[in-house]
Amino acid sequence: MVTSNNELSLIGRVDHVFSASDRITARWAQFRNRQERGAATPIAAADPNAGPDSLDNWNLTVSWLHSMGPTLFNDARFTLAWRDAGAPVAIESGIGQQVGLQGADPTGMPQVTVAGLTAMGLGNQDRRFQYRYPTQIINTISWFKGKHTVKVGGEWRRSPNYDLGGSTRFGALGFNDVATGPGFGLASLLLGWTNTANVISGLSEAKLASELLWWRS
Repeated sequence: MVTSNNELSLIGRVDHVFSASDRITARWAQFRNRQERGAATPIAAADPNAGPDSLDNWNLTVSWLHSMGPTLFNDARFTLAWRDAGAPVAIESGIGQQVGLQGADPTGMPQVTVAGLTAMGLGNQDRRFQYRYPTQIINTISWFKGKHTVKVGGEWRRSPNYDLGGSTRFGALGFNDVATGPGFGLASLLLGWTNTANVISGLSEAKLASELLWWRS
């Protein structure tokens, strides 16, 4: 089994002086990654340890330094970010359609668990985390007087987070040996005698958002 990683990192920087009193800096950073976990089975979707994971993360920060006098300065900063991760990314192998499975998304491989044997297919078939546009705004004013420094300011921050999950969108089927006799769980599979079945046909969504506003001195 071979696990491959494809990574991309991008960094950008801008510094500009508008005047003797104003200076702006901007920073951009992006990291993208896709990992393919190798399979031990001829059909990758049947291996519960195989499959792709993805990550896309970027961050933009802009700051403005304004001089209001020889000893008085204002520093304003704005940060915007994005995060999108799939762990795992859904594997659309079409196995469900090929075997004629009904009642679940036919584009993927269902999880099949047979008593006494290793399970086939992913238990968690699709999950995506989205950290959508967390925003941070900071503003501070600094005053210098001899050996003393006075600094006051405030911060506002918002962090929305989305967790999208479709853990059994392709179905999860369980087979035991109750109907076929001890040690014959595979016979139940061949007969289509399911013990348990679970399907989540759509993506469940969980949202979490927080806001923070505070002053400091």
